[in-house]
Amino acid sequence: MMSDFLALLAALALGAGIFALLSRLMDRSRMARRLQLAEGRKPKQRTGRRLAKGAAGLRGAAERIFTILGALMPLGEEDRNNIARSLQQAGFASSNAVAIVLGAKFVCLIGGLVAGLIFLSPLKPGMIGWGIGLIGGLLGGVMLNLIPELIVGKLASRRLWQIQA
Repeated sequence: MMSDFLALLAALALGAGIFALLSRLMDRSRMARRLQLAEGRKPKQRTGRRLAKGAAGLRGAAERIFTILGALMPLGEEDRNNIARSLQQAGFASSNAVAIVLGAKFVCLIGGLVAGLIFLSPLKPGMIGWGIGLIGGLLGGVMLNLIPELIVGKLASRRLWQIQA
């Protein structure tokens, strides 16, 4: 029991360390770009173009994957209309924006289920552990499933606030 807790704690510490390292590297590259601009030099364009091209390719691939996974999300017409309305209020008028949000919801649901099975099933040996992992994973997946809708709702309210201001 204690070793499982320590393994979880070690994984969280490792994740926090990787996040801190990546954020530090990003701050460094931003600072170098600002210094170049302050000195009147143009930042390296080739790297920027390469990054933009890679980001566009990654965004297109993620869009295709989320669109395919969005078809697997069983939602009623009323729920889809609510998501579409929130997306329109947020300024996303793409024809497949609803499918992308539904795909993100599906990924969050499956991610919570997998995380629950990985982290909670070792707590008890046998079928009880798998049951705990499955129930915890389902609960975690349902909670994570709400995140894409909450983000879209927040973007919509921020956009409406900007329009009114």
